[in-house]
Amino acid sequence: MKNTGALRSTATAPALDIKWVWMALMAAAMIKFSNSWIWTGGTMTSVGLIFRETDVPLYIFQSILWVSILAALVWDVSSHGTGPMVSILKPVTVLASVALACTLFGEDPMMSMRVTLLWVVTIVSGSLVGRHLKTEDAIATMLWVFFVILSLSVVLSGSGLQEDADIQKQTGWRGLFVHKNAFGWVASLMLAVGLATWRRQHWRLPTAVCLLAVVSLIGAKSATSLVAGACVLGHVLIYRSLAGRVSWGLSVLWQVCYLLFLVLMSQFVMPIALDLLGKDPTLTGRTEIWGIYIEHAMEHPLFGQGPGTFSGKSVVTEALLNRLGHLGEIYTPHNMYIAVLGDSGLLGLATFLVTVFLLVFGLGHQLHPLCAGAIASLGVLFLISGMAETREVFNAGFHWFLIFVFRSMGLQSQEKQT
Repeated sequence: MKNTGALRSTATAPALDIKWVWMALMAAAMIKFSNSWIWTGGTMTSVGLIFRETDVPLYIFQSILWVSILAALVWDVSSHGTGPMVSILKPVTVLASVALACTLFGEDPMMSMRVTLLWVVTIVSGSLVGRHLKTEDAIATMLWVFFVILSLSVVLSGSGLQEDADIQKQTGWRGLFVHKNAFGWVASLMLAVGLATWRRQHWRLPTAVCLLAVVSLIGAKSATSLVAGACVLGHVLIYRSLAGRVSWGLSVLWQVCYLLFLVLMSQFVMPIALDLLGKDPTLTGRTEIWGIYIEHAMEHPLFGQGPGTFSGKSVVTEALLNRLGHLGEIYTPHNMYIAVLGDSGLLGLATFLVTVFLLVFGLGHQLHPLCAGAIASLGVLFLISGMAETREVFNAGFHWFLIFVFRSMGLQSQEKQT
């Protein structure tokens, strides 16, 4: 946290280092991995599986994106060797290996392999654009895409233009997303990035994104995302107030303590508060859902049942749907940690926790403070919201893309300075 030098780019020269190419690739990847589209709403979509969507424009868009990412990766490796990408991806190599190993013990190995592959593609694409864009260009592209997505979402839902507008008035806005919770999650991620990239010299666009994100969170009525967004605001304020004043070790310590404080509040204080207020202390039936999913997950405790089996619609979750029918269409455990346990067993859960804590907190000293702060805020959001929602772990998650954009930018900038 002590290095406060200016961020610099390490983009190298030849053909593909045309900033507009990388900015276009970044914008397209953000649309895909945030899962923003003109959805009809109200349906379960196979967002984790390549080429399963039947919408022709979406199919074409995705096909072009996959080819572009592959071409960019081939060019990067042929021009610069494997060293830079290996350095960026090193923290998740063990987790990726465990995920691939767990596919062999899964209910549907081919589905699990596709899910894991798309997760890897998400991380690689974030690493590529972060490596080859100037930092100011990458942040500007990110914020402008956020601004457009949030603006369109607010206009579509707020004006009642969507076909399910009457339903949204009661349940919450969904904007360009399939469900209000998906909208709330992406809005909370955008709030985290807007807060982390706010600087006195460049405050207008981050401020606009933050305001739109807050409006979106309120409109979506997603309680988990609202609470997680408030937690991130607290993290950013503390991080900025201590930046440059404490050592890296103390920075890690206070962030871990802050996270533990939030966990204790959510597990012990919030249920009591909800009960006193006459609200549902089971978090709309989540405690019952968790019990049933944990029971089923422990049938395969070591290696789980394969990535994507518990964290998405699958044969396993279809079977559990009948037991939870009185709570609605429940296709996931509504808890990221239970989903990881079901997908990859105790081995995968332990590896996941170590990997995330290392990536989010433990390696911050390698990065420029702005990038380290953004990753830490995204990590806090990811870990806290995962206690009540099934966030993507071995799957294409927008948080993974954003974390690796900032990681690659921060690594390259720090190496350039030293």
